[in-house]
Amino acid sequence: MENTLSRIDEEATSWLTKLDRGLSQEEADDFFDWLSGDPMHEERFKIAKSNWKALDNLAALKNDPEIADDLGGVELSPRRKWLWVAAVAAIAASFVFTIIVNEPSIPGQDQPHMLRLSYNEDNRYRLEDGTLVKLAETSGVLVSYSNDERRVFLESGECFFDVARDPERPFIVSAGGVEVSALGTAFNVSFDQGKLQVVVTEGRVAITKNLPDSGNDLTEAIPVPATYLDRNQSVVIPVLEDLGREPVITDLEPQEVRDLLKWQHGLITFKSEPLRNTVNEFNQLNETQLIIVDPGLENILISGTFRSDNLHGFVKALEVGFGIEAQYPNSKEILLK
Repeated sequence: MENTLSRIDEEATSWLTKLDRGLSQEEADDFFDWLSGDPMHEERFKIAKSNWKALDNLAALKNDPEIADDLGGVELSPRRKWLWVAAVAAIAASFVFTIIVNEPSIPGQDQPHMLRLSYNEDNRYRLEDGTLVKLAETSGVLVSYSNDERRVFLESGECFFDVARDPERPFIVSAGGVEVSALGTAFNVSFDQGKLQVVVTEGRVAITKNLPDSGNDLTEAIPVPATYLDRNQSVVIPVLEDLGREPVITDLEPQEVRDLLKWQHGLITFKSEPLRNTVNEFNQLNETQLIIVDPGLENILISGTFRSDNLHGFVKALEVGFGIEAQYPNSKEILLK
């Protein structure tokens, strides 16, 4: 037994060394197979991780109770704080490396500050107020923030918005003469071929469309009453015709909402994102729901790249990286404790 433990400890230390310098695709697959192949592998890996002094800086997220006691008052660089979790995340997702998102920051000021965002391989941007913007391919938006409002002009394509709450500055998405307003909610907007579709996944939005005033030489816009959408509701609004038609609201089943948002499936990159946010994002795209049972876990910071449909890989990363316990009461829920 002693020889077996010694061999496993040597293997665990070897993997820690490889993790520090980065894994190839083949190595990532091999490591995940090794880790899940024997409960003793995971147990000895945790011990090696906590004992290996070189990991003191890598695993220094204060929210990890298994490691925080050994850190004392040492101040760590931001890079070292998230590097360990990024490595575990990359393994769990069977991905080669972790991507750091260069997130644009828009300073608040009296005059609007304009910023153009376009689709990139990460398909996501985190704005300075905390709002998350995800863009589908061929999509582009123009962002204008001021002290009075937060406005996004959707020029083309499809975008998803997870809006940070700010009662003093409404969040408005404009496209084709249609305005979608929200204070704190999550919704998807698709603008294509003369029509605009809005799908709400959280909260409530107000949708207004301006009609041209045919009796005015200046063709001023006449606002019409707002249409309100709640969670799991959708509406399609024609932009180029049928301007006076009352929008028809459709109630959607959760699976129908996920089908409409399936363009978001792929790799998800998080950078120091609270666990509650990462869980919410996984839940929007998957039938099986992650549930944080212990509120103390909500603010654990997650960095790394995952496949959005690889829930079990993500959960495995949480178990290994933070000692979080996962329970499976049924096929539709995973409890995190």
